[in-house]
This record gives sequence, structure tokens and C-alpha cells, in this order.
Amino acid sequence: GNMGVSFAWLAAERGYHCVIIMPSNMSSERKQTLEYYGAELIEVDAGDFDGAIRLRDELSEKNGWFNCNQFGSEQNIESHREGTAVELLYQCRNNCFIPSALVTGTGTGGTIMGVGPTLKYYHHEMNIVAVEPSESPVMSGGEPGLHGIQGIGDGSKFLVDLTIVDEIITVSTDEAKHRAKRMAKELGIFVGISAGSNIVASERFIEKYNPETPVITFL
Repeated sequence: GNMGVSFAWLAAERGYHCVIIMPSNMSSERKQTLEYYGAELIEVDAGDFDGAIRLRDELSEKNGWFNCNQFGSEQNIESHREGTAVELLYQCRNNCFIPSALVTGTGTGGTIMGVGPTLKYYHHEMNIVAVEPSESPVMSGGEPGLHGIQGIGDGSKFLVDLTIVDEIITVSTDEAKHRAKRMAKELGIFVGISAGSNIVASERFIEKYNPETPVITFL
């Protein structure tokens, strides 16, 4: 996903050989971007993130490659705790508002685990809300499945600690796509499908609880 594109860019800028392994059902735009940066792309079966992770680990060990391990590294969480969360705290202070909730989809889980508890430390009444595809409701206790909201719902909880999540909202692929298109047509804001799912979930939270203060989400 976006992390793979970031690693491919970094490798191109520094002259490293970069190998990206991902399920075959990832978007053609992602694949093309990786190839433009010169990364070697290896595809596994559609939706098989666990298989991609196993193959990554095997190839890294066999060839002595650096393993980025984004799905299991605590540094993933730490980067959001020290970066994204701090930026949001400044925005809350500068705009004089207390967030009622953080609503965000989870892929690796790094964002919600790094940002959620940090914001809640300063805003105790805030809710931490995870968003996942209704076609793959793993965190809700269901089974992994194929869906079209790339960037979230990768088939496992990975870094997510559900004990700190207050609520889980599921959004279908069609709902997320429709909302993303509306953002472009009505507001001129071009966002991806996962951003569409964040907006749908945020609107549902607001409709359900009618909070008096803003909801934070990511586009």
C-alpha cells in the first residue's frame, strides 16, 4: 500500500534494491507507482496478506535483506505517537476544540495505536473508533474476506490492541467508493477509497451519538 510506495521512493532516492510483496488484487495504480520507482514487485494470491508476510520473511532471511516488518514493528506505532499524534494535539489546541472521537481505518494498526491512546491521554472522554470493511470484519469477530477498501482490513488485527478500542464500525466497499466520489464531485477533494470509509464511519458516529465537539479522521 502507501507504505510500500514510501519504501520504493526511499530506495530509489538512496540507490537501494527494493522488493515489494503484495496480494494480486491491489490496485493497478499502486503497482504502476512501485514499478515507476524501480521496485521489484512480487504478487501472491488475492487477499493473502498473511502469505505475503510469510514470503517476505522467508526471502529476507534467505537473502539477508532488511525486513521492514510494518505489520509487526512497534516502531510503526511509535512513529505515529511521536509524529501524527503530536501534530493533531497542536491542531486541537490551536483551534480550541476537544475531539469527541478518533475514527480511522486500520491496516497494520500503527496509526490507531499510536494516535488513539496519545490523544485520549489528554482528552479522557474521547472515543477511539476503528473502521473495517464489512466484507472482512475480523476485528468485529468475523472472518477475513475480499474487499475493495485498500489500505485497511488486511485480514488480521496485526498491531491493534482491541482493549483500547471503544467501538468498531464496518463500512462496505460500495459505501466507501460512493463517499469518495462524492468528496471529489461536491467538494473538489480527491481522496482514496479508505478515506471514503473513514468519512462514512465518522458520519455514522456523529449521527449515532450527536457529539458536541468535532470528530477526527484521516483523508
